[in-house]
Amino acid sequence: MPKPELYVIYTGNKGRKPDIISLSQEFFDGADIDIKAKVIYESDKDNIINEYIVFCKVFNEQIKEHGMTKQAVTETIRICKDRNILKQYLSSKEVEVVTIMMSLFDDEQILEAYAEDIKNNEARKTAKRYAITMLEKGRISVEEILAFFPELTSDDVKEIEKGFESISAVVENNSAAAEETSATSEELSAQATALKGMVDRFQLCD
Repeated sequence: MPKPELYVIYTGNKGRKPDIISLSQEFFDGADIDIKAKVIYESDKDNIINEYIVFCKVFNEQIKEHGMTKQAVTETIRICKDRNILKQYLSSKEVEVVTIMMSLFDDEQILEAYAEDIKNNEARKTAKRYAITMLEKGRISVEEILAFFPELTSDDVKEIEKGFESISAVVENNSAAAEETSATSEELSAQATALKGMVDRFQLCD
């Protein structure tokens, strides 16, 4: 049985990067089972792997210039065909290549949008907490929330206002109940004092 070998194609600049890497250290946080792979970098060899690496480098350059757009894809194909990089494949499969590369853009943009959404949600949660705290301390009014916390939306403000009103209502009810209890206690105390006075005046005859 032939000895299996693993390879990783690296499309960036080699620099001082090693020729062999540990997959467990690079990708799996030092897993117990370690697998080493040989790294293939751009070289002077005339083969399809090297052409693919060059294609990826040209593609990255065009993304920097044009962003994640169809123009970046079509310019990459044009440049590579002019430089005789994967020319035969790109000439015969250009439509398919454009479709595949654009789908990669869509996936990346979806992930970026998702990450940004999570970041914004965390910022809104933090802003809500601070807004509620400042409302409770009387430092701002409901009308001033958006000015102090632009991360929040009008719906967030309505939600905060509704919650704050509920808390205020509970506090008011508790205060009213406390006042009523205090008044009742004072009344009972007065009645007890009056009763004690009556008892003191009442004496039993022998």
